[in-house]
Amino acid sequence: MHLMYQHFISLVLLVILCALGVGSSESGSSGPDEVGAFFMSKKFVEERLKAPSSADFCSYSDATVTDLGGGRFSVSAYVDAQNSFGATIRTYYSCVLRSTDGDTWTLESLDI
Repeated sequence: MHLMYQHFISLVLLVILCALGVGSSESGSSGPDEVGAFFMSKKFVEERLKAPSSADFCSYSDATVTDLGGGRFSVSAYVDAQNSFGATIRTYYSCVLRSTDGDTWTLESLDI
């Protein structure tokens, strides 16, 4: 019985380590992806808001993110934020971002 318990614990630890990526041959970022593009688009938009602390962005599932190839992504989404009068308004935006490594992003265009 004790041996079976040890095998069970070993299996659980293996699953946890695999989930965490321990022992993976990849190091660092695996490159740009749709989720990274979405989160970076929020950063670029937030920098242009009158009251960035009031920003409430849509969820990833409500956004449209398209892989354009070559590390380029198109993101269309919205943010609810206060304008210069303090009224909260919904603003739709679309942008094109580019990254070669998934860590550094460049904004190519932004329409708000």
